Amino acid sequence: MKNRNLFVWSIILLAVNMRIPITAISSLIPALQKQLGLSTSAAGMITTIPMLTFAVASPLFPRLARHFGIERVILFFTALLSLGMALRILPNAAGLFAGTFLIGLGIDSANVLLPASIKAHYTGVTTRGMSYYTTTMMVAGALATGIVGLFVDSASLTAIQVGLFVVSLISLLGWIPAATVKLPNAEPEVSEDDVLAESKRSVWGTKTGWLITIFFSLQAIIFYSLLTWLASAYISFGMTASQASLLVTVFQLCGMPFSLIVPLVANTKWGVQSTAAVMGGGLIIGLVLTLVAGANFGLSMIAAIIMGLGNGVSFNLAVVFFAQKSANHRETAAVSGMAQSAGYLIAAVGPVLFGVVGSHLDWHFALILAAIFAGIMWLTGIIIHHQKGIFA
Repeated sequence: MKNRNLFVWSIILLAVNMRIPITAISSLIPALQKQLGLSTSAAGMITTIPMLTFAVASPLFPRLARHFGIERVILFFTALLSLGMALRILPNAAGLFAGTFLIGLGIDSANVLLPASIKAHYTGVTTRGMSYYTTTMMVAGALATGIVGLFVDSASLTAIQVGLFVVSLISLLGWIPAATVKLPNAEPEVSEDDVLAESKRSVWGTKTGWLITIFFSLQAIIFYSLLTWLASAYISFGMTASQASLLVTVFQLCGMPFSLIVPLVANTKWGVQSTAAVMGGGLIIGLVLTLVAGANFGLSMIAAIIMGLGNGVSFNLAVVFFAQKSANHRETAAVSGMAQSAGYLIAAVGPVLFGVVGSHLDWHFALILAAIFAGIMWLTGIIIHHQKGIFA
């Protein structure tokens, strides 16, 4: 019991830093452009590099974990993340981009392998461990964005970067017990022959693996596209910049309760169906209501809340599928790596597609496209729910 409680705190402290390096940096981009003389396209690479890193590196982590152990691999790459945060303090573009690449590797290692670690050591209450992970990640990311936004005009860029580096060190230190202390081995041991047999099967050739990948891809496209362009859509409808910014913030914050709820109810009789309905229905209704509202701020606020509730389900339900449809932690790592590799590769293209549609046609068409994707994601989630397992 003592080691399990220790593991819970390791999960929480690691999850603290899984979004902060990406979400918090957005408020610092203008200051970085001024300090380093970055062009707009170069500054955009600060958010693009981690997503491309996720796409390329995700399939590699399950292989490394089989050789070196899940927790030790996460520890090594979390140390690289802290190194990346340190490099970003340096007042030059090389340090910024090299550090951002290392940060992408560190976050991706935890994205892929932490669900597998929870699956291995939290059997029977896996959804509770997933709840700790997703809730902490989303809350920390949102709080960091707000806090950095408050200090960006009153504190130096270096001071803020040092503060973010200290947060990364806390996450690193928090994960050390998980990598060095014997954890509760809740999942039954398997023989070397079983592991060898599993290694010859590829999740890339399974129907369920591809369905989960499609689901993850769609949620990533919708989230990152709306995060990038929703404010522009609001402004085109007649909102002020401050109103648009507030609505986008509400959209993000309203999804936070579901990071706690979804993993806890997913294994109940109607858990997946009901949460998928909130996801698909919330996104579709919220997007349509946004189109109807136009410049009406009050109605747009209601739409942002509904849309945010739906969005809050999507990522958390994807993570639940990683564990729910896998027989053991090795399968969890494999499907997580596959889904996040393809998912983030497509997500990197999504904002560009939405930007082209919105700027060259009309933002109404871009939001309609998002609603169509939400409907396909809803249907895909229901189909996944009726699959027995990855290799079943």
